Amino acid sequence: MISSMYKSTGVGSTVQTAEIDADAITGAQIADDAVGSEHIEALDAGITISGGAFIVGREAVVAAGSNQGDGTAITCSHPLVTVTGADATKGVTLVAVSGLTVGQNIKILNFAASALEVYPASGDAIYPAADNAGISVAAYGMLELFVYDGTGWAGNEGVVKA
Repeated sequence: MISSMYKSTGVGSTVQTAEIDADAITGAQIADDAVGSEHIEALDAGITISGGAFIVGREAVVAAGSNQGDGTAITCSHPLVTVTGADATKGVTLVAVSGLTVGQNIKILNFAASALEVYPASGDAIYPAADNAGISVAAYGMLELFVYDGTGWAGNEGVVKA
C-alpha cells in the first residue's frame, strides 16, 4: 500500500517518499537521472525503479565477528554503507547476489584505523578472490562493488580521508 508519494517530473526532479510500505522503504528519497527519465512502480512483490533512477541513503553498521558466518550483515538497501569498529579481524557480510540485479552497486566505507574484512554471502565471490573468500579493505579505505553476475561481485578499492 502506498501511503504517501510526491512526484514531480522533468530533468533533475525528485520523488520524496514518506512511506511506501511497512515492509519496504520508509523515509526514502528517490531521485531520477539527469535525463529526466524515471519509472517507479509499486508492485505486490516489491518496488521497481528503472529509467536511470536511484535511491539515495546510507546504511551504517558496526563490524563484528571474524569470518563469513558471523560478520555484520549488510542489506544493500542503500548504495552507501559506512562501517565502524573494524580491527583487522572484524568484518561485514554482503547479501547474496542471487537476489540482486546485475550492475547494482554498493560503496562500503571503512571509517576505522584498522583493516575491514568484507565477505560475500555463502557461495558467492568477490572477484578475483575465490568463492566465500573475504577481501581486506584498508584502514579508511573504500570498496566499490557491483553485481557482476549471478554468483559474484566485482569492483575496486579506494581511499577515504581519515
